[in-house]
Amino acid sequence: MNGRILIVEDDPVAMALEEEALKLGGFEVLRAYGAEDALRKVTLQKPDLVLTDLEMPKVNGVALIAMIREDPEIQRVPIIAVTSYIWDSIGQAAGDVGCDGYITKPFLPRELIRKVGEYLARRHDAPALPLRQHLVLQESKPVAAPPPVRGPAAVAGPEDTRTVFDRAAFLEYVDGNLDLAQRAIGVLVAALPDRLESIRKAIASQDSEALREAVHTLKGAVAFFAAPTVVAAALRLEMMGLSGDLTGAGTVYFDLERALARLVQALNEFVCEVGGAQVAPQGGDRDAAPQTQRERANVRELHLTQAR
Repeated sequence: MNGRILIVEDDPVAMALEEEALKLGGFEVLRAYGAEDALRKVTLQKPDLVLTDLEMPKVNGVALIAMIREDPEIQRVPIIAVTSYIWDSIGQAAGDVGCDGYITKPFLPRELIRKVGEYLARRHDAPALPLRQHLVLQESKPVAAPPPVRGPAAVAGPEDTRTVFDRAAFLEYVDGNLDLAQRAIGVLVAALPDRLESIRKAIASQDSEALREAVHTLKGAVAFFAAPTVVAAALRLEMMGLSGDLTGAGTVYFDLERALARLVQALNEFVCEVGGAQVAPQGGDRDAAPQTQRERANVRELHLTQAR
């Protein structure tokens, strides 16, 4: 093994892709779903490095980093943020409490493997550096900027299918691994009903902070599927949540739901095209094969709940 890595995530898509990439790179992977679970596992299992999301419910990644740095027994463990945020105020806050660097979502698996390996090799030979001097900045192929979403007419049509789902870009994010691609799709599709319900409830209750959190999580997951129309609608809702002004949020939610319905249709078509291939399940869990079957079934059977 090249090292023991703890992944801290509340997004199941990012968790699955990070875990598979690191296993392919020869790393031992530990999983934590939230900050409280992470703090316990850092204390008990002593990972060589922590990869943490910054936006998590209850206790966020910045608070987790601060708690680790304040504990003499675990304070020296390297911590890298994996985040879909632009590295602005929340990134600076993470750096201020002791984050060593960051990787942006979406990432290419081979880039994640390389950067984690380089960081682990480097940490034994060099003193701690200021945050912005670290080598873990995103270097992979950039995702095209999402188009503006101004209403129902802006949702992608048949002639611009890459704004719904760019297959080539998605396959890059899974390094061409069709089994991993199908598993990631299954995880996303299974999570969508709950994600959309959280967004609807936040809009109905005019809870801007809950809306921002729910949409940010969805946006981070969808980014791996190279679906800029969905990301654009999600970003508009996230900015509304950030500003506290939810005027027109219901209309933008409708745009988001329509774009997601088209994305799910495109993902179903993709799975039907590649699903006949006999590919061995990835990873070492005993229940990996049944889980993969359930996830694939979710892709074929999901019907998005329409808000009325």
